[in-house]
Amino acid sequence: MTSTSTTAARRGPAFDLAQPLWRLLTSVRFAVFYISALAVFGLAGVLIPQVPEAMRGNEAATGAWLDTQRGTFGPFTDAMHRLGLFQVFQARWFIIALWWLVVNVSVCVFNRWSPTFRNVFRPPERVPDSFYERAHNRALLAPVGTAAAEDALRRLRFRVKTRHDGETAYIFADRYPWTQLATFASHMALILFLAGGLVTALTGFTSDTFAGEGTTVPVFA
Repeated sequence: MTSTSTTAARRGPAFDLAQPLWRLLTSVRFAVFYISALAVFGLAGVLIPQVPEAMRGNEAATGAWLDTQRGTFGPFTDAMHRLGLFQVFQARWFIIALWWLVVNVSVCVFNRWSPTFRNVFRPPERVPDSFYERAHNRALLAPVGTAAAEDALRRLRFRVKTRHDGETAYIFADRYPWTQLATFASHMALILFLAGGLVTALTGFTSDTFAGEGTTVPVFA
């Protein structure tokens, strides 16, 4: 039993890929960088000429269209075509990037669900004194009476609770805590927006239909 424990200790803990992946998906810096990169790619799809929809899937027509772009992009034309820069919004890498963004936003929502609901419905009304020493947003005020502070906060529509510990009074004031739930509405709106775009990209189609005057043509074959 001792030999087995010693061997396991020498080997060290097994590498868990889920932990660094979870930290990456819940990182605000990574989310900002990733969304910024997607915005740049989307801007490229707007500024760079795109293959006309009627020519997509037709190699001969696409080749003829690329020849007209060589005067602008020169020797970079073929490389840009292989990278999908002339069909950014239909490129496989762009669709995968959108799916990854949906996963990223969903993980962020799941990760913030519990602490946000706790802050809204069961906020910590008493914290250690060391919290104030490390807090980024803090202010040192002149001495003021507890009753005066409570009245001033209540006039500003704060919900006030006071606890006494010896000669020290701890005042907890909170106003409009439910506004923190708005983050879930904005994140869910983004997820639905991206999901709708992905469904359109994967299942949507376009076709040219010609119908003479007084005649009908089926939309679907």
